[in-house]
Amino acid sequence: MNEELQFGYPAEETDIENTIALQSVEWKKSSFKIICVAFLSMLCFIFMLYFNDGILQTIFTVLTCVGFAAFLLLYKSKKPITNGHFLCINAYESFVDFDFYSTYNQAYHTHAHLDYRDIKSVSFGKSLGSNKLKSDYGRVAIAYYNTSGNTKVKRYDANGKELPIKKESFLYFDLNVNTPEQGFFFYTAHKLFPINYDRKKIVRRFGDEDSFYGND
Repeated sequence: MNEELQFGYPAEETDIENTIALQSVEWKKSSFKIICVAFLSMLCFIFMLYFNDGILQTIFTVLTCVGFAAFLLLYKSKKPITNGHFLCINAYESFVDFDFYSTYNQAYHTHAHLDYRDIKSVSFGKSLGSNKLKSDYGRVAIAYYNTSGNTKVKRYDANGKELPIKKESFLYFDLNVNTPEQGFFFYTAHKLFPINYDRKKIVRRFGDEDSFYGND
């Protein structure tokens, strides 16, 4: 019997590999900018200590302060180290298919077919490599037990070779923040399977479903 799709992301025409590649390039550019600013700031600091002349010392002091401020700004706005990833979600009435792609793990592609009866809990954490003190809900952990016999999880490397499952019964997905990847777990997942996070807290921080997706 064909089941009705409850949630589907992304659109079929989305080029996932190209999207991941662009994310990785953006992250590398951001990292390069931070390294350059840090290096120039250190040079200015060294020159500030070296020159005893009042005018030159003042100039390099100002440049050092500006460089340090720019470094902090870039570092704070920098995306997490795990930005080269993408999560495809197709949720039906009794099961969900996750396809997770990442450029920073040995397992480039993780496919998980989960029967809702086998999902025991879902919890959030900070994005891997996040420089924020407060959780950005950028990482999700799913505990499952294959009691139904219908749940299947497989991992593949970039060449399509199947890899052994190291941690049975747990899945970890990094989420692109402020996208339907997060939106699914914020507003749809609780209608389909057990969760163990405070949805009221999420609504207070991120707004309701319409505001999250920009439909209000």
